[in-house]
Amino acid sequence: MRTIWHRLRPAPELIVPQKFNRNSHTVTSLMPAEDSGAWLLERMQRQIGLETLAASRLLDFGCVVRFSQAILNRRIPIGSYTGIDCFAEMIDFLRSAVRDPRFSCVILDARHPAYNPSGRPLSCETEFHFARMPLTSSRCFR
Repeated sequence: MRTIWHRLRPAPELIVPQKFNRNSHTVTSLMPAEDSGAWLLERMQRQIGLETLAASRLLDFGCVVRFSQAILNRRIPIGSYTGIDCFAEMIDFLRSAVRDPRFSCVILDARHPAYNPSGRPLSCETEFHFARMPLTSSRCFR
């Protein structure tokens, strides 16, 4: 017999290897990645005054795992999700594991001491070529 728990928390669609869960110990000591992702998405939705994310397009820079797990495993409605990270092995895993057409993952060859030490340093002139139109970081973050 299935309990209410099964209806509230269906079997996960996306199970991520531990090496790709890069949340801080402070966060993981409080809750699993998908729980913190769901909490953050709900908070963001309330902050910007949306009833639902069903028609929203979310662009996520860094640690794509948390939101991917939350959206898929909690069945959070979203228009589309693009996750960007410099950790190529993690992005390759997500590209092979996630078959949802709303999802895309992009590798950004940005320098990160732990995950991509030979990547390019980001600057205000850095162009992001994954967008429909070229964006520069200065245009995005000012």
